[in-house]
Amino acid sequence: MVSFGHGRIASGWLVKVTSLVLMTWLFGWALPIRIPAQSSLGAVRFDLKGKRSRLKARQDLLIRTVIRGNPDEDQLEVYNRDGSRKLSLNLLKSLPEARSLAIWDFSIGQSGLLAVGAVARSEKDELSSHLLIYDLSGQLLSAARLPAGKEVRKLEVDEDDSIWVMGAGSGGKDPKEVAMITRFGREGQVLEEFLPRSQFSLHAKSTEEAPEVGGRISFGLTKELVWMWLPPGQLVTLRKDGSDVQIADTGLPRWPGPLDPPAHSRISVEGCFLLPSGRLLANVWFYSGEETSMVLSDWDPGTGEWHTIPRLAYDASDSSLFLVGVEQGEMAMSRAVKGDRNHSEVCWYAAPVQ
Repeated sequence: MVSFGHGRIASGWLVKVTSLVLMTWLFGWALPIRIPAQSSLGAVRFDLKGKRSRLKARQDLLIRTVIRGNPDEDQLEVYNRDGSRKLSLNLLKSLPEARSLAIWDFSIGQSGLLAVGAVARSEKDELSSHLLIYDLSGQLLSAARLPAGKEVRKLEVDEDDSIWVMGAGSGGKDPKEVAMITRFGREGQVLEEFLPRSQFSLHAKSTEEAPEVGGRISFGLTKELVWMWLPPGQLVTLRKDGSDVQIADTGLPRWPGPLDPPAHSRISVEGCFLLPSGRLLANVWFYSGEETSMVLSDWDPGTGEWHTIPRLAYDASDSSLFLVGVEQGEMAMSRAVKGDRNHSEVCWYAAPVQ
């Protein structure tokens, strides 16, 4: 039985017309956002070399991982904001028995401690979950094998180098006995556990995320809090000692424009960040037939309402835009370079809300 500690458990035509209204609302009825056409805070461009990548902006650095790559090539790179490469790692070399690796999440702390949650496949096709920890020179500090129920879905590194992990599932165990959030030490050891998975019915056995359920999970740290946003719309916060658990029903942003959502439409929060003010800044996608549009939205805890931040919308077939980091009043956004599928860029802007 897992002990969670005191205070850590808190109980045809219409589509076309609608698309026209949606785009009119996004481009014609809104005031310009406080973001220049060209970023004045810096940009980094990547040659993707035909490979899909995931990006995170943390600690004024940019981390890039290859979703599927050649085992003989490096799977993770760290860049400075001027685009110079600081570190490149072949993670498979840390796991000699693995022939392939799926990276679930990664992050870096103030000291340069780098943590990676991954699932390895051996030559015998056996799967194993790992928490890999490096310093910024690329030295492997720990390659902890994680037991069932401790697999990484999301992680962040705290200022004291502890690693906070949101689990991927119950590992076949009773969700009442498996923690949703675990704090690890820099050697991969479990330090503390918080919140039983059974408290979150949709996610009790497995962390669910997809446009069909309202979006993708988000997880992060502030100076005092650990937080997670769970579809279809729950913001969970707790202090780092496990006390003062708060669960707020954010719901999903409203369908834009004056008309009701068309049939078969979807609203998906694709990623969000908790700001110092308690507001959420979110990447929101609206799906309607073959039309897809993106906006930035923020959720106000005072009113419990979502607000669209005006005029940041792109046709997903042309330029998919993703929020990859928010720190110290700035936000980083990644997108495909228009007309060039082999390159991606990350630009930094002043955050439109604090």
